[in-house]
Amino acid sequence: MTPIRSMTKYLATHLRSFHKRGLKRTSFEKRLLGLFFTNKNKKLKPPKKENLRCKIIRGHKKLIRQFQKSTTPIRNLNKCDLSISQSAELWDVMQNHYFINKNELDDISRTENGPKTDGKTKRGLGRKGIQNSYNLLFCKEYFKSSVVKQSFFYYVQFLFSYLEPELLCEKFDLRCCRYEHDRKCAEKWLLLKKYFTNYMIEDLETTPYVPSQDENYLPILVDLQNTPVEGL
Repeated sequence: MTPIRSMTKYLATHLRSFHKRGLKRTSFEKRLLGLFFTNKNKKLKPPKKENLRCKIIRGHKKLIRQFQKSTTPIRNLNKCDLSISQSAELWDVMQNHYFINKNELDDISRTENGPKTDGKTKRGLGRKGIQNSYNLLFCKEYFKSSVVKQSFFYYVQFLFSYLEPELLCEKFDLRCCRYEHDRKCAEKWLLLKKYFTNYMIEDLETTPYVPSQDENYLPILVDLQNTPVEGL
């Protein structure tokens, strides 16, 4: 296992060249999501950005509730191995940020403060102004707070702190290739990470959290074949 350094430089160049070609944000999203396909049916369909957005926000809310209970996630999207140095470091960063901003993060993590699809039994009757799903309006409201955006940034770094493609496929219920994973798969997942921390937030008409120079969290990459990325 080795930290990723050369790959980040490659991806930065790759994204700059994308913008120089003048492609719109929607084109970028379409091409990026087209690098993956879902496990739900035999047809190789790319995931919908709305479904990914729902999954990762639910995961963020769930992890905050796990901090409340002082439990370590062992399954689904948030499962982790805290014996891995990068994962343990980001766990501590997220937890410290949580305790500093406990009241605000506790409030936003409650299932009854989600859309109508969540927290039905806790919400009760008569509450108005609730969105039907994790739609654009709900997500804009969710990321309105700078505290939430900072917490979410750490959360995404945490999810991708151990860059093992098969593990990420399992967590996100996606496939990045049909056969054996190689370096191209790792680059696809890094692009998706960039999408979550920047493009998804910008798509909600708000500014992403800008990390300080000290917040340079490089993931650990499982040794894979060294092949170039394709598809964008």
